[in-house]
Amino acid sequence: MPQSPTFPHSIQSDRPALKLRDRIQIALAIADDTLLRSMLANCQPAIAQSHQIGKITSAICLAAPEHQTVDGIVEYERIECVLPPVQDARDREAVDYGWNARDYSYYTRYQSDSYILATRITVAEAESLLRSAGFSSSQTRQILSMPPSASYKSWWLSSDAAGRFTHPFLRTIRLTQFSNGTVTLKYKDAFAEFEPPCFHSHAAKVLVEIQPQVTHFATTLARINRNRVHQQVELAILIADKVSSFEAEAFNSQGISLYPDIHLTRALQAHCGTCQNDRCALQGYMDSPVTACRDFLPESSLSES
Repeated sequence: MPQSPTFPHSIQSDRPALKLRDRIQIALAIADDTLLRSMLANCQPAIAQSHQIGKITSAICLAAPEHQTVDGIVEYERIECVLPPVQDARDREAVDYGWNARDYSYYTRYQSDSYILATRITVAEAESLLRSAGFSSSQTRQILSMPPSASYKSWWLSSDAAGRFTHPFLRTIRLTQFSNGTVTLKYKDAFAEFEPPCFHSHAAKVLVEIQPQVTHFATTLARINRNRVHQQVELAILIADKVSSFEAEAFNSQGISLYPDIHLTRALQAHCGTCQNDRCALQGYMDSPVTACRDFLPESSLSES
């Protein structure tokens, strides 16, 4: 049986009028990239590894069926394929993996269809697209200056089930130039077993639900499932105060990850006089007007690390 997350008692707010749900929604609304990435990577089980998360945003209080609302949606760029850190510019087909000819044949034994990466975009847009995928400026120039009969080949790595980039594959990129100055980019992959799921990344979103202070397992699950159908989302995160090991196992089996609410509400308990963040100019200032801070670091967090 998996170990359930540690869910400490909810924090007592210095604003009694704010209920726990309100505090968490405010925390989600002001959450920065670091906090949102932590929620995806550190929920149990993790939604994504930190190196798989690109751009990320959140939205709260979305409309749902039966006059209800969805507590939140986290949308992020899920990175599935990356270029290795270093490639030999003289021969991109011969990245040194210690392979012989037999290894090369094995890792390129299957061919994907040809896919369109972008159609009739400007050169500047194509450059931005290639650079965002990991190509260097010199590699990008080589790709965008290719004649119609040429192709650009490079080794890539796709992610495995654990989110590690361990599956090498060979990618071929072709360029078509048009008289109006626009270009079309196409690519095709050669791989050993698992076809790469995308060029570099794809959009993904996760439903975020806040556990009511008084609730039943079946009621919470029904609400999450109803909102997953409405939002067309498979994965969900339940932000909770306390969850038993049996409930945690049950939620996990239904594709629902758990995240302790203390990590989100901590930002709303800011007090400069007790903050341990020595990089802030207001640290130790007892009369500070600040009451909410993303970088608030309580003393208890130092003992946890």
